Amino acid sequence: MKILSFRRKEIVIMFFLLAIAVVLAYGNTISTDVGGTNIMESSTNISIYNVLNFGAIANGKVDDTKAINSAISYATEHGGGIVWLPVGDYKIDGTIFVSPGIVLEGAAWRTMGMPSNTTTILAYPSSTSTKSSFLKPVMPTIALSDGAVVKDLVIYYPKQDLNNVIPYPPAIGGSGNMMTVENVTLINPYIGIDFMGGDNSSLHYIKNVYGCPLHIGIEIDNCFDIGRVENVHFNPNFWQPGNVELENYIHNNLYAFIVGRSDWEYFLNTFVWGAKVGYLFEQTSQGACNGNFVGIGSDWSGRAVWVKASQPMGIQIVNGEFVGSPVCPAVIQVDSGKLLLSNCTIWGPMPKEDILLNNGTVMVNGCNFENWAAGANDLPAIKAISGKLIVNGSYFAQSGIAIEIQADVLSSITGNIFQLPESQAVVKK
Repeated sequence: MKILSFRRKEIVIMFFLLAIAVVLAYGNTISTDVGGTNIMESSTNISIYNVLNFGAIANGKVDDTKAINSAISYATEHGGGIVWLPVGDYKIDGTIFVSPGIVLEGAAWRTMGMPSNTTTILAYPSSTSTKSSFLKPVMPTIALSDGAVVKDLVIYYPKQDLNNVIPYPPAIGGSGNMMTVENVTLINPYIGIDFMGGDNSSLHYIKNVYGCPLHIGIEIDNCFDIGRVENVHFNPNFWQPGNVELENYIHNNLYAFIVGRSDWEYFLNTFVWGAKVGYLFEQTSQGACNGNFVGIGSDWSGRAVWVKASQPMGIQIVNGEFVGSPVCPAVIQVDSGKLLLSNCTIWGPMPKEDILLNNGTVMVNGCNFENWAAGANDLPAIKAISGKLIVNGSYFAQSGIAIEIQADVLSSITGNIFQLPESQAVVKK
Protein backbone atom coordinates (compact mmCIF):
# COMPACT_ATOMS: atom_id res chain seq x y z
CA MET A 1 0.00 0.00 0.00
CA LYS A 2 2.86 2.39 0.76
CA ILE A 3 4.42 1.64 -2.60
CA LEU A 4 1.07 2.28 -4.33
CA SER A 5 0.61 5.55 -2.41
CA PHE A 6 4.09 6.67 -3.42
CA ARG A 7 3.36 5.94 -7.06
CA ARG A 8 0.15 7.93 -6.84
CA LYS A 9 2.06 10.92 -5.47
CA GLU A 10 4.63 10.48 -8.20
CA ILE A 11 1.92 10.53 -10.87
CA VAL A 12 0.30 13.66 -9.38
CA ILE A 13 3.66 15.43 -9.36
CA MET A 14 4.31 14.43 -12.97
CA PHE A 15 0.92 15.84 -14.08
CA PHE A 16 1.58 19.03 -12.11
CA LEU A 17 4.95 19.51 -13.78
CA LEU A 18 3.42 18.79 -17.17
CA ALA A 19 0.75 21.46 -16.59
CA ILE A 20 3.41 24.00 -15.71
CA ALA A 21 5.31 23.13 -18.86
CA VAL A 22 2.19 23.65 -21.01
CA VAL A 23 1.52 27.03 -19.41
CA LEU A 24 5.10 28.14 -19.97
CA ALA A 25 5.05 26.95 -23.58
CA TYR A 26 1.67 28.31 -24.69
CA GLY A 27 0.86 31.13 -22.31
CA ASN A 28 -1.69 31.43 -19.55
CA THR A 29 -5.20 32.22 -20.82
CA ILE A 30 -7.70 33.56 -18.32
CA SER A 31 -11.34 34.33 -19.01
CA THR A 32 -12.74 37.05 -16.75
CA ASP A 33 -15.73 39.32 -16.56
CA VAL A 34 -14.61 42.93 -16.16
CA GLY A 35 -16.90 45.92 -16.38
CA GLY A 36 -19.65 43.86 -17.98
CA THR A 37 -17.39 42.68 -20.78
CA ASN A 38 -16.10 39.32 -21.79
CA ILE A 39 -12.33 39.77 -21.85
CA MET A 40 -9.85 37.12 -22.93
CA GLU A 41 -6.43 37.92 -21.49
CA SER A 42 -3.39 35.98 -22.62
CA SER A 43 0.35 36.14 -22.42
CA THR A 44 0.29 38.33 -25.53
CA ASN A 45 -1.88 40.88 -23.70
CA ILE A 46 -4.69 40.69 -26.26
CA SER A 47 -8.15 41.50 -24.96
CA ILE A 48 -11.45 40.74 -26.68
CA TYR A 49 -14.50 42.90 -26.02
CA ASN A 50 -17.88 41.49 -27.08
CA VAL A 51 -20.18 44.30 -28.24
CA LEU A 52 -23.22 42.35 -27.02
CA ASN A 53 -22.01 42.99 -23.47
CA PHE A 54 -22.13 46.73 -24.14
CA GLY A 55 -25.76 46.77 -25.21
CA ALA A 56 -25.61 45.84 -28.89
CA ILE A 57 -28.73 43.90 -29.93
CA ALA A 58 -27.71 42.75 -33.45
CA ASN A 59 -31.30 42.22 -34.60
CA GLY A 60 -31.21 44.69 -37.48
CA LYS A 61 -33.92 46.86 -35.88
CA VAL A 62 -32.33 48.65 -32.94
CA ASP A 63 -29.55 51.17 -33.61
CA ASP A 64 -26.28 49.62 -32.37
CA THR A 65 -24.01 52.58 -33.14
CA LYS A 66 -23.77 53.80 -29.53
CA ALA A 67 -23.17 50.33 -28.11
CA ILE A 68 -20.34 49.56 -30.54
CA ASN A 69 -18.72 52.95 -29.95
CA SER A 70 -19.01 52.37 -26.20
CA ALA A 71 -17.19 49.05 -26.55
CA ILE A 72 -14.47 50.75 -28.59
CA SER A 73 -14.10 53.54 -26.02
CA TYR A 74 -13.84 51.04 -23.17
CA ALA A 75 -11.28 48.96 -25.04
CA THR A 76 -9.26 52.08 -25.85
CA GLU A 77 -9.24 53.14 -22.18
CA HIS A 78 -7.98 49.69 -21.21
CA GLY A 79 -5.09 49.43 -23.64
CA GLY A 80 -6.78 48.42 -26.89
CA GLY A 81 -7.60 45.02 -28.34
CA ILE A 82 -10.31 43.36 -30.39
CA VAL A 83 -13.86 44.71 -30.36
CA TRP A 84 -15.75 41.64 -31.48
CA LEU A 85 -19.07 41.54 -33.34
CA PRO A 86 -20.59 38.04 -33.32
CA VAL A 87 -22.76 36.92 -36.25
CA GLY A 88 -25.81 39.18 -36.48
CA ASP A 89 -27.31 42.25 -38.13
CA TYR A 90 -26.06 45.52 -36.63
CA LYS A 91 -28.14 48.56 -37.54
CA ILE A 92 -25.89 51.63 -37.77
CA ASP A 93 -27.52 55.05 -38.06
CA GLY A 94 -24.32 57.06 -37.53
CA THR A 95 -20.58 56.45 -37.66
CA ILE A 96 -18.47 53.84 -35.89
CA PHE A 97 -15.19 55.45 -34.80
CA VAL A 98 -12.35 52.92 -34.60
CA SER A 99 -9.61 54.27 -32.35
CA PRO A 100 -5.85 53.67 -32.67
CA GLY A 101 -4.90 50.20 -31.50
CA ILE A 102 -8.41 48.79 -31.99
CA VAL A 103 -9.40 45.90 -34.25
CA LEU A 104 -13.11 45.97 -35.15
CA GLU A 105 -13.63 42.32 -36.00
CA GLY A 106 -16.66 40.35 -37.12
CA ALA A 107 -17.18 36.60 -37.21
CA ALA A 108 -18.11 35.93 -40.87
CA TRP A 109 -17.89 38.01 -44.05
CA ARG A 110 -18.14 35.97 -47.24
CA THR A 111 -21.42 36.42 -49.08
CA MET A 112 -22.88 37.05 -52.52
CA GLY A 113 -26.24 38.73 -52.80
CA MET A 114 -28.22 39.33 -49.62
CA PRO A 115 -26.15 38.63 -46.47
CA SER A 116 -26.94 35.59 -44.34
CA ASN A 117 -25.15 34.11 -41.33
CA THR A 118 -22.57 36.88 -41.39
CA THR A 119 -21.55 39.82 -39.24
CA THR A 120 -23.47 42.47 -41.17
CA ILE A 121 -23.42 46.22 -40.74
CA LEU A 122 -26.81 47.51 -41.91
CA ALA A 123 -25.93 51.09 -42.76
CA TYR A 124 -28.55 53.84 -42.51
CA PRO A 125 -26.44 57.02 -42.80
CA SER A 126 -28.05 60.11 -41.30
CA SER A 127 -26.69 62.24 -44.14
CA THR A 128 -25.74 61.80 -47.77
CA SER A 129 -22.98 63.22 -49.89
CA THR A 130 -24.52 65.49 -52.49
CA LYS A 131 -22.09 64.61 -55.25
CA SER A 132 -19.11 62.47 -56.14
CA SER A 133 -16.43 62.67 -53.49
CA PHE A 134 -13.55 62.36 -55.98
CA LEU A 135 -10.95 62.64 -53.26
CA LYS A 136 -13.03 65.05 -51.14
CA PRO A 137 -13.56 63.92 -47.52
CA VAL A 138 -17.00 62.98 -46.20
CA MET A 139 -17.95 61.08 -43.01
CA PRO A 140 -18.04 57.28 -43.55
CA THR A 141 -20.05 54.55 -41.84
CA ILE A 142 -16.82 53.18 -40.31
CA ALA A 143 -14.07 55.73 -39.61
CA LEU A 144 -10.53 54.47 -39.06
CA SER A 145 -7.57 56.23 -37.46
CA ASP A 146 -3.86 55.49 -36.90
CA GLY A 147 -3.29 51.75 -36.80
CA ALA A 148 -7.02 50.95 -36.70
CA VAL A 149 -8.31 47.75 -38.32
CA VAL A 150 -11.69 46.59 -39.61
CA LYS A 151 -12.05 42.98 -40.70
CA ASP A 152 -14.30 39.96 -41.19
CA LEU A 153 -17.65 41.67 -41.77
CA VAL A 154 -20.22 42.75 -44.37
CA ILE A 155 -21.54 46.26 -45.04
CA TYR A 156 -24.96 46.58 -46.66
CA TYR A 157 -27.23 49.57 -47.36
CA PRO A 158 -30.84 48.32 -47.09
CA LYS A 159 -32.39 51.54 -48.42
CA GLN A 160 -30.19 51.84 -51.48
CA ASP A 161 -32.47 51.88 -54.53
CA LEU A 162 -31.20 51.26 -58.04
CA ASN A 163 -34.10 53.32 -59.45
CA ASN A 164 -33.16 56.29 -57.24
CA VAL A 165 -29.55 55.83 -56.22
CA ILE A 166 -28.67 57.56 -52.94
CA PRO A 167 -25.19 59.16 -52.87
CA TYR A 168 -24.27 57.87 -49.42
CA PRO A 169 -20.95 58.72 -47.75
CA PRO A 170 -18.24 56.04 -47.93
CA ALA A 171 -18.67 52.70 -46.23
CA ILE A 172 -15.14 52.87 -44.79
CA GLY A 173 -12.82 55.85 -44.54
CA GLY A 174 -10.44 57.61 -42.25
CA SER A 175 -7.16 59.39 -41.76
CA GLY A 176 -3.90 58.10 -40.32
CA ASN A 177 -0.98 55.76 -40.75
CA MET A 178 -1.39 52.00 -41.21
CA MET A 179 -5.18 51.89 -41.56
CA THR A 180 -6.21 48.33 -42.46
CA VAL A 181 -9.27 46.81 -44.14
CA GLU A 182 -9.24 43.04 -44.45
CA ASN A 183 -11.83 40.39 -45.31
CA VAL A 184 -14.77 42.71 -46.01
CA THR A 185 -17.72 42.43 -48.39
CA LEU A 186 -19.16 45.77 -49.52
CA ILE A 187 -22.47 44.76 -51.03
CA ASN A 188 -23.87 48.03 -52.43
CA PRO A 189 -22.07 51.16 -51.19
CA TYR A 190 -22.13 54.34 -53.23
CA ILE A 191 -18.48 54.77 -52.24
CA GLY A 192 -16.60 51.75 -50.89
CA ILE A 193 -13.28 52.68 -49.24
CA ASP A 194 -12.20 56.33 -49.05
CA PHE A 195 -8.54 56.53 -48.06
CA MET A 196 -8.04 60.03 -49.36
CA GLY A 197 -6.80 60.71 -45.79
CA GLY A 198 -7.52 64.08 -44.22
CA ASP A 199 -3.88 64.33 -43.21
CA ASN A 200 -2.43 61.16 -44.70
CA SER A 201 -3.21 57.56 -45.57
CA SER A 202 0.35 56.30 -45.51
CA LEU A 203 1.06 52.57 -45.15
CA HIS A 204 -2.58 51.65 -45.72
CA TYR A 205 -3.36 47.96 -46.23
CA ILE A 206 -6.46 46.76 -48.06
CA LYS A 207 -6.81 43.02 -48.57
CA ASN A 208 -9.57 40.58 -49.55
CA VAL A 209 -12.33 43.08 -50.33
CA TYR A 210 -15.29 42.10 -52.50
CA GLY A 211 -18.48 43.86 -53.50
CA CYS A 212 -20.54 46.01 -55.83
CA PRO A 213 -19.74 49.68 -55.30
CA LEU A 214 -21.97 51.96 -57.35
CA HIS A 215 -19.82 55.03 -57.91
CA ILE A 216 -16.34 54.64 -56.40
CA GLY A 217 -14.75 51.42 -55.23
CA ILE A 218 -11.47 52.50 -53.58
CA GLU A 219 -9.94 55.99 -53.64
CA ILE A 220 -6.48 56.83 -52.30
CA ASP A 221 -4.65 60.11 -51.78
CA ASN A 222 -2.17 61.69 -49.35
CA CYS A 223 -0.14 58.50 -49.09
CA PHE A 224 3.48 59.46 -48.42
CA ASP A 225 4.78 55.97 -47.69
CA ILE A 226 4.06 52.66 -49.36
CA GLY A 227 0.40 51.63 -49.44
CA ARG A 228 -0.83 48.17 -50.41
CA VAL A 229 -4.04 46.91 -52.02
CA GLU A 230 -4.40 43.16 -52.57
CA ASN A 231 -7.07 40.70 -53.72
CA VAL A 232 -9.96 43.03 -54.51
CA HIS A 233 -12.88 41.99 -56.71
CA PHE A 234 -15.75 44.28 -57.75
CA ASN A 235 -18.69 42.83 -59.66
CA PRO A 236 -22.46 43.55 -59.73
CA ASN A 237 -23.11 39.91 -58.83
CA PHE A 238 -22.22 40.71 -55.22
CA TRP A 239 -25.47 42.68 -54.97
CA GLN A 240 -27.93 41.60 -57.65
CA PRO A 241 -26.64 38.80 -59.89
CA GLY A 242 -27.85 39.02 -63.48
CA ASN A 243 -29.54 42.43 -63.11
CA VAL A 244 -28.99 44.17 -66.46
CA GLU A 245 -30.14 47.55 -65.11
CA LEU A 246 -27.47 47.36 -62.40
CA GLU A 247 -24.85 46.41 -64.96
CA ASN A 248 -25.81 49.43 -67.07
CA TYR A 249 -25.71 51.73 -64.05
CA ILE A 250 -22.19 50.81 -62.98
CA HIS A 251 -20.99 50.94 -66.59
CA ASN A 252 -22.07 54.58 -66.66
CA ASN A 253 -21.04 55.55 -63.13
CA LEU A 254 -18.42 53.34 -61.46
CA TYR A 255 -14.81 54.43 -61.03
CA ALA A 256 -13.43 51.27 -59.46
CA PHE A 257 -9.99 52.48 -58.33
CA ILE A 258 -8.92 56.13 -58.06
CA VAL A 259 -5.35 56.94 -57.05
CA GLY A 260 -4.14 60.47 -56.39
CA ARG A 261 -0.91 61.21 -54.50
CA SER A 262 0.70 57.96 -53.46
CA ASP A 263 4.40 57.27 -53.16
CA TRP A 264 5.17 53.68 -54.14
CA GLU A 265 1.64 52.31 -54.24
CA TYR A 266 1.49 48.52 -54.58
CA PHE A 267 -1.54 46.77 -56.12
CA LEU A 268 -1.73 42.96 -56.46
CA ASN A 269 -4.53 40.81 -57.94
CA THR A 270 -7.27 43.44 -58.22
CA PHE A 271 -10.20 43.20 -60.63
CA VAL A 272 -13.37 44.97 -61.71
CA TRP A 273 -16.08 44.03 -64.18
CA GLY A 274 -18.22 46.52 -66.06
CA ALA A 275 -16.91 49.84 -64.71
CA LYS A 276 -16.98 53.20 -66.44
CA VAL A 277 -13.29 53.46 -65.53
CA GLY A 278 -11.29 50.63 -64.02
CA TYR A 279 -8.15 52.43 -62.81
CA LEU A 280 -7.98 56.24 -62.75
CA PHE A 281 -4.75 58.03 -61.87
CA GLU A 282 -5.40 61.66 -60.94
CA GLN A 283 -3.44 64.77 -60.07
CA THR A 284 -4.59 66.16 -56.71
CA SER A 285 -3.47 69.10 -54.59
CA GLN A 286 -0.88 66.78 -53.02
CA GLY A 287 0.49 65.41 -56.28
CA ALA A 288 0.21 62.21 -58.31
CA CYS A 289 1.13 58.53 -58.05
CA ASN A 290 4.02 56.25 -58.76
CA GLY A 291 3.57 52.59 -58.16
CA ASN A 292 3.68 48.92 -59.04
CA PHE A 293 0.47 47.27 -60.25
CA VAL A 294 0.75 43.50 -60.74
CA GLY A 295 -1.91 41.06 -61.93
CA ILE A 296 -4.60 43.70 -62.21
CA GLY A 297 -7.64 43.43 -64.48
CA SER A 298 -10.52 45.47 -65.80
CA ASP A 299 -13.11 43.64 -67.87
CA TRP A 300 -15.84 45.17 -70.08
CA SER A 301 -14.88 48.70 -69.08
CA GLY A 302 -15.51 52.11 -70.61
CA ARG A 303 -11.81 52.74 -69.97
CA ALA A 304 -9.75 50.06 -68.28
CA VAL A 305 -6.87 52.39 -67.38
CA TRP A 306 -6.92 56.18 -67.54
CA VAL A 307 -3.71 58.01 -66.65
CA LYS A 308 -4.36 61.72 -66.25
CA ALA A 309 -1.12 62.26 -64.33
CA SER A 310 1.74 60.43 -62.66
CA GLN A 311 4.98 61.12 -60.87
CA PRO A 312 8.07 61.02 -63.15
CA MET A 313 8.80 57.43 -62.08
CA GLY A 314 5.51 56.40 -63.67
CA ILE A 315 2.77 53.81 -63.30
CA GLN A 316 4.17 50.29 -63.79
CA ILE A 317 1.64 47.62 -64.82
CA VAL A 318 2.75 43.99 -65.12
CA ASN A 319 0.64 40.95 -66.09
CA GLY A 320 -2.51 43.00 -66.64
CA GLU A 321 -5.62 41.95 -68.56
CA PHE A 322 -7.85 44.65 -70.01
CA VAL A 323 -11.07 44.31 -72.01
CA GLY A 324 -12.95 47.21 -73.53
CA SER A 325 -16.73 47.33 -73.91
CA PRO A 326 -18.59 48.15 -77.16
CA VAL A 327 -18.78 51.83 -76.09
CA CYS A 328 -15.16 52.09 -74.97
CA PRO A 329 -13.38 55.18 -76.42
CA ALA A 330 -10.00 53.59 -75.61
CA VAL A 331 -9.10 50.65 -73.40
CA ILE A 332 -6.07 52.51 -72.05
CA GLN A 333 -5.80 56.30 -72.27
CA VAL A 334 -2.83 58.45 -71.26
CA ASP A 335 -3.27 62.22 -71.14
CA SER A 336 -0.11 63.02 -69.19
CA GLY A 337 2.48 61.28 -67.03
CA LYS A 338 4.20 57.98 -67.71
CA LEU A 339 2.76 54.48 -68.15
CA LEU A 340 4.88 51.33 -68.41
CA LEU A 341 3.12 48.14 -69.61
CA SER A 342 4.78 44.72 -69.48
CA ASN A 343 3.36 41.30 -70.33
CA CYS A 344 -0.22 42.57 -70.62
CA THR A 345 -3.07 41.48 -72.91
CA ILE A 346 -5.69 43.83 -74.36
CA TRP A 347 -8.80 42.84 -76.30
CA GLY A 348 -12.56 43.29 -76.63
CA PRO A 349 -15.29 44.57 -78.98
CA MET A 350 -14.38 48.25 -78.50
CA PRO A 351 -14.82 50.47 -81.59
CA LYS A 352 -11.50 52.32 -81.29
CA GLU A 353 -7.93 51.97 -80.07
CA ASP A 354 -6.48 49.68 -77.44
CA ILE A 355 -4.12 52.47 -76.35
CA LEU A 356 -4.62 56.19 -76.94
CA LEU A 357 -1.65 58.42 -76.13
CA ASN A 358 -2.75 62.05 -76.02
CA ASN A 359 0.42 63.18 -74.29
CA GLY A 360 3.00 61.90 -71.85
CA THR A 361 4.99 58.70 -72.24
CA VAL A 362 3.90 55.13 -72.91
CA MET A 363 6.37 52.22 -72.83
CA VAL A 364 5.05 48.83 -74.04
CA ASN A 365 7.11 45.66 -73.64
CA GLY A 366 6.11 42.07 -74.40
CA CYS A 367 2.37 42.73 -74.65
CA ASN A 368 -0.35 40.96 -76.63
CA PHE A 369 -2.84 43.00 -78.67
CA GLU A 370 -5.46 40.43 -79.56
CA ASN A 371 -7.90 42.69 -81.38
CA TRP A 372 -8.99 46.34 -81.64
CA ALA A 373 -11.31 48.80 -83.37
CA ALA A 374 -14.02 46.15 -83.82
CA GLY A 375 -11.80 44.38 -86.32
CA ALA A 376 -11.37 47.39 -88.64
CA ASN A 377 -8.13 47.19 -90.63
CA ASP A 378 -7.77 50.95 -91.09
CA LEU A 379 -7.75 51.87 -87.37
CA PRO A 380 -4.73 51.22 -85.14
CA ALA A 381 -4.27 49.31 -81.90
CA ILE A 382 -2.05 52.13 -80.61
CA LYS A 383 -2.62 55.76 -81.55
CA ALA A 384 -0.04 58.32 -80.43
CA ILE A 385 -1.07 61.95 -80.91
CA SER A 386 1.67 63.57 -78.86
CA GLY A 387 4.38 62.61 -76.38
CA LYS A 388 6.76 59.65 -76.41
CA LEU A 389 6.05 56.05 -77.41
CA ILE A 390 8.19 52.92 -77.09
CA VAL A 391 6.84 49.56 -78.29
CA ASN A 392 9.14 46.56 -78.04
CA GLY A 393 8.73 42.81 -78.45
CA SER A 394 4.92 42.83 -78.62
CA TYR A 395 2.45 40.79 -80.68
CA PHE A 396 -0.35 42.28 -82.80
CA ALA A 397 -2.77 39.52 -83.74
CA GLN A 398 -5.11 41.48 -86.01
CA SER A 399 -4.33 42.25 -89.63
CA GLY A 400 -4.13 45.89 -90.69
CA ILE A 401 -2.69 49.02 -89.12
CA ALA A 402 -1.22 48.32 -85.70
CA ILE A 403 0.40 51.62 -84.68
CA GLU A 404 -0.35 55.15 -85.82
CA ILE A 405 2.11 57.89 -84.86
CA GLN A 406 1.59 61.62 -85.35
CA ALA A 407 4.47 63.73 -86.63
CA ASP A 408 5.59 65.29 -83.34
CA VAL A 409 5.70 62.00 -81.38
CA LEU A 410 9.13 60.70 -80.37
CA SER A 411 8.98 56.93 -80.93
CA SER A 412 10.93 53.70 -80.96
CA ILE A 413 9.22 50.63 -82.46
CA THR A 414 11.40 47.51 -82.42
CA GLY A 415 11.18 43.73 -82.39
CA ASN A 416 7.40 43.40 -82.74
CA ILE A 417 5.34 40.88 -84.70
CA PHE A 418 2.69 42.27 -87.05
CA GLN A 419 0.32 40.56 -89.50
CA LEU A 420 1.52 42.90 -92.26
CA PRO A 421 4.99 44.16 -93.16
CA GLU A 422 6.04 46.76 -90.60
CA SER A 423 5.99 49.47 -93.25
CA GLN A 424 2.26 48.90 -93.59
CA ALA A 425 1.49 48.09 -89.95
CA VAL A 426 3.20 51.19 -88.54
CA VAL A 427 1.87 54.44 -89.99
CA LYS A 428 3.48 57.80 -89.32
CA LYS A 429 1.50 60.95 -90.07
